[in-house]
Amino acid sequence: MVTPLFLAPIIGNLEYPEAESTPQKFSERMKVFEHIYESRENLPQIIFNNILIFTVGFAAAVVVHLLVKAKFPK
Repeated sequence: MVTPLFLAPIIGNLEYPEAESTPQKFSERMKVFEHIYESRENLPQIIFNNILIFTVGFAAAVVVHLLVKAKFPK
């Protein structure tokens, strides 16, 4: 699973609730950021997919809204 960059510190704190930080824990946390950095080639496809999902969801909401408006006129 790829952790979004803004969630990585939160998930890191959930995985390691104690305040102390050892070099091993630091290297485990850095692996998340390294994976995100290495997968940056996929970023345009991810952005396109997110825009597509948003557009399809918005269109579905408009269709449902129009159907409800037609079924229950004021």
